[in-house]
Amino acid sequence: MRDLHNNIGGLCTFREGGTALTYLGQYNPTLFFRVGDASVAMSVAYGSGLVRIVSGTTGIINGDTIEVSTNVLYGTGNTTKTADGTLKSASPVVKIFHYGQAETNDESEGCVVTRLDVGQYLIENCIGLNADTTWGGINGGFDIPKDRNGQPLIWLDYEVNADGSVLVQTYHRTYPDAPVFAQNNIEGIAAGEPVDIPADQFVSVRVEMPQDSIWNQKMAIAQAESEAHQSQAESQAQEE
Repeated sequence: MRDLHNNIGGLCTFREGGTALTYLGQYNPTLFFRVGDASVAMSVAYGSGLVRIVSGTTGIINGDTIEVSTNVLYGTGNTTKTADGTLKSASPVVKIFHYGQAETNDESEGCVVTRLDVGQYLIENCIGLNADTTWGGINGGFDIPKDRNGQPLIWLDYEVNADGSVLVQTYHRTYPDAPVFAQNNIEGIAAGEPVDIPADQFVSVRVEMPQDSIWNQKMAIAQAESEAHQSQAESQAQEE
């Protein structure tokens, strides 16, 4: 990204040390636009495909100390669809279904889920929960299914084992003070008893992954390849 021009008549040049470099990363393909003294840099992260935008004055290009605005675009690479169909920001997320079937995203690849007993699901190959505030902070990390009135269908508890695996425990949840249609009664199962995740629903778990996870290894390889390409391009430029 050194001495890189945009393709609109070469209106701006991005130099090593420019403010945008701090926010976008040195080896991410980037487009630059400028109207007057207002500049925008749009970068696609090498490997993950996530898009970040930095905007400000021409100082984002020439390295001046300025105030800038940053914006991360949300898409399939950094969000997950919750049980009620809404989108939630996410990184490593594991979805657990009724009989222990599991769905991972790119960053949680390698996690394995086993249904140990009724309402007991063990997630392995992670290192506990991620303390993301949007998922509830240090004791969060979960998104559970709800009924049409917004009432959670289950109670949930968890244990983080010494090896980082997470035991998710689900229990039947009722609402005796609600109208009959909203009480969530299940014949033969009392409130508070272990129960599997409802058959047409899932629980999302925001986990933390180890440094040697499949995703982290892919990102390390991509970064090394990018740096090698950059070094080769610089060497060729110097020879010319």
